[in-house]
Amino acid sequence: NRIFFFEALEREILLSNGKYPISIAMFDVDNFKKLNDTFGHLFGNKVLQTIVRIAKERVRKDDLVARYGGEEFLILFNYLDSKNALNVVERIRNAIENEVIEDKLVTTKVTVSFGIATYPADAKTPKELIKCADTAMYMAKKSGKNCTKIFSDGVKI
Repeated sequence: NRIFFFEALEREILLSNGKYPISIAMFDVDNFKKLNDTFGHLFGNKVLQTIVRIAKERVRKDDLVARYGGEEFLILFNYLDSKNALNVVERIRNAIENEVIEDKLVTTKVTVSFGIATYPADAKTPKELIKCADTAMYMAKKSGKNCTKIFSDGVKI
């Protein structure tokens, strides 16, 4: 997934050549380690499957949702600047926050934190763009979690 996402992002940046925006959103589950430690890795896996399903249901057909690593995920939005990507991301974040995740033994809710960055405004290469989204996501974590930060809104590396 990570390699596929990076190759897709690289291809889209080449095709765009700065003529239209490409935004990415990085997100992960807040307090995921505690969730795994409390409820076990099988339930943690169910949480990851649930949040990916929710994200895929709320993006456009040609947007790409991919696992980046651990409990981190990326979404690729062609033709969306940061502000428009924020609208989609907030729908996803709110849906995840309101979803009850359960199995036979556990019922819980989770939250996620998002960071958004946009080519060419924030970065010129795929690696830089991912780094900017990652930085914005960590700013969301530092500001209380369960929120979204946009890199160009003053978040700096």
